[in-house]
Amino acid sequence: QWRLTSTLLNTETQQRLLKPTGRNNEYKKSDYIAALSKTNAYKQHGHTLSTDLSAADIWNALTPSERFRLSFHTPCLARPIDDLNQSEQHDIYTNPDWVFTEKHRGIRAVLIVNNNVTNIYSRNYADDGSLIDYAKRISQHPTYDGTYAVDVMITLSEPFDITDDLRNHSITAESRPEQILGLMCVDTPVAIGLQNTAKQQYGIDLITFRLIHPLYLNGINYLKHPLGDGMDVYDETIRIGQQIGLNIQPVQRCNAKTEAEKRVFLKSILDNNGDGVVAQNRNGVYDTTDRRNKSSYVKIKRITDDRMRDTID
Repeated sequence: QWRLTSTLLNTETQQRLLKPTGRNNEYKKSDYIAALSKTNAYKQHGHTLSTDLSAADIWNALTPSERFRLSFHTPCLARPIDDLNQSEQHDIYTNPDWVFTEKHRGIRAVLIVNNNVTNIYSRNYADDGSLIDYAKRISQHPTYDGTYAVDVMITLSEPFDITDDLRNHSITAESRPEQILGLMCVDTPVAIGLQNTAKQQYGIDLITFRLIHPLYLNGINYLKHPLGDGMDVYDETIRIGQQIGLNIQPVQRCNAKTEAEKRVFLKSILDNNGDGVVAQNRNGVYDTTDRRNKSSYVKIKRITDDRMRDTID
């Protein structure tokens, strides 16, 4: 697809859009996807690609939210603890810089509110390299005259179960993550209607946004900051999100200093049918060039009787 698209652009624009991030300055699949995402977003605004376009022309035609989302490839993902050697695993449990947080089941997304416009982008782009925006199927559209961007997990609020509602629209979804995904796939009026009904009948939102990490808050871009800086403003990020009208909630966090305390925290989550924990390194960086950076996020899930760790997402 990039080979076809690039014929519509001049050489300089091609080089500015497609930049190698792989080892030895080689191109990765994500490099092509990132370049296509920019050109496709440009075309979705009704524009046509041409050889007289500069990369700046394409970039400046995008909305602020699109530019922020396209400034990185994917949210920082967690590496399975199985991939770490014994010394690295031991450090996660004993080093106080590793903070344990509850892992929730849902849809990973980047939520951006910019000058009263809400966008909720998927973790990955579509196959054609374009952005997937869930916002139109979500009833929560907060009012905020600045920029508020967060990494969240979209989850179904307790105790809702919309299995039957989705089945009425030919969608089979039994688990809670499947129900959220189903809600994002039905027609927009159906998705909004289910949320409005829940709000009217029970006074709570059908959808909860679980905050994983702040990305942009009070004029500060936390993408390249140490994760600890984002952790320090975590509570403020929750407060502002709720203040502007989002049902954004925290994940359970454990600031334990010892291995014993961390293992008790993990066990308490698993004993309550939780998914496990994500260990976050205060000294790590929200760096998206490595899809699963073991120095930033590491996920620890259930250990079965045969000692094989269940790391299937």
